[in-house]
Amino acid sequence: MKLKIANFDDRHWVRDRNRYILQFGAYGSVRLMVFANHLEEALDIAIDWLAENAPGLIANDQRDEAFAEAISEGKTEEEAWIYAEEDLTIGGNCGDCIISHEWAIVAENPTREQINSLK
Repeated sequence: MKLKIANFDDRHWVRDRNRYILQFGAYGSVRLMVFANHLEEALDIAIDWLAENAPGLIANDQRDEAFAEAISEGKTEEEAWIYAEEDLTIGGNCGDCIISHEWAIVAENPTREQINSLK
């Protein structure tokens, strides 16, 4: 699996040049290096990248199906949203969802040696 860079052009404006390597997918099939000021921002950037480049990892359809199922079972809208988003991580500019147990932090501010070992 090849390490991809989600936002190479943004590396100059990140305050401390923080880098995060995140992996996505049930088997960690996508690894991204993201330049961001903090983890939450890195995850938002990564989710937007996934929506464009690996849409199969976005779980919006599962969320919508779970919401409809909960409504049909008689739950209120609020209860249905809680149920539908229970195992999801939501982020990005469009509020896309990924399955919470299918992403992980590989490294925070990795050394050049660590980055090379992941290429």
